[in-house]
Amino acid sequence: MSADPASVIARPFDWLFQAMQKLGPMSELIQGLLAALAGPPLERGYVMEYLMAYTYSQQSHRNLVLRAQAMVATAQIQPYLARLMNVVLRSQESGVERRAPADVDRKVTRLLRSSPSIWRRAIVAPYGLRQLEQAVDWDELEREWALRNLLVHKGGVIDRAYQARHLNDQPIGAVIDLSREDIERLFDLAVSVRFAFGLACTERVDPGRGVAAASEHYVCYWPQFAAGHFRAALGIARAALAFATNPEEAAVARVNMWLARDRLGEQESVGSEVAAWDVADLPRHFHLARLVLLHDDDRAIALLKELVDEGTVTPDDARTLPLFARLREAGVIS
Repeated sequence: MSADPASVIARPFDWLFQAMQKLGPMSELIQGLLAALAGPPLERGYVMEYLMAYTYSQQSHRNLVLRAQAMVATAQIQPYLARLMNVVLRSQESGVERRAPADVDRKVTRLLRSSPSIWRRAIVAPYGLRQLEQAVDWDELEREWALRNLLVHKGGVIDRAYQARHLNDQPIGAVIDLSREDIERLFDLAVSVRFAFGLACTERVDPGRGVAAASEHYVCYWPQFAAGHFRAALGIARAALAFATNPEEAAVARVNMWLARDRLGEQESVGSEVAAWDVADLPRHFHLARLVLLHDDDRAIALLKELVDEGTVTPDDARTLPLFARLREAGVIS
């Protein structure tokens, strides 16, 4: 089968299965692309862009797999931005004149073709989405989006602007060499940004519901933490903190952020922040969290036993909560 762009676009699935037969070691790439092609139209479009670029690439199988995964990861963000923008632009309560559907579509399309710094200016202050200012790590998103643009629009070939702006030590004209850590970071970022945009969208549609969802962020946080995706867990907790409306909700989100950062090797900075954390007006289980985060294990175990005896913490909490994961792994508690 011909691998020219027109043939790929006309019969993408036939082309994929032909490629699957010829490129056995690339089954991971094929599976990722098939999954993305089954997704929303916007994601399908970007995956097709990648397929066209792929047909002319001479890179190794390993780098192709990683580049494909990078495309799939970043393609997960834009549909959530599009959904959020459609909600705020079609809302009469957005603080601006309600727009016709065609105007909304054009504005959303223009925004999707821009950068995260422009997204930030366009949606945070103008539409009262103040929580998004803190819910998203905009600097990281800007950096990773530049990588995404390099892959989509320039086939991953490093140019002078990308090298200078992002301090990349690979030579100009080379196809960027990605690592497994790069891809994990992209997927973790996509998870956290989607969570933040999802909260903002839900809060706009049904005020109070996004805040309630943020207070229950554990259901999204724990699977990421348990799987070792600590950056994703950190991003989810950051978004939950931005949407918190009372001191206890904020404290839970803050503890979860510290736990993730502790696992990311930031023990010293986390320790300094936790040491300065005033828990005097918070329930006693936050005193326990403070001791655990300070790695004051003897005092933490003593207080844990007290709280279990009085029923504030259950034995099941000790066996399952991420707060106690380090102690479980060390065999201090079971």
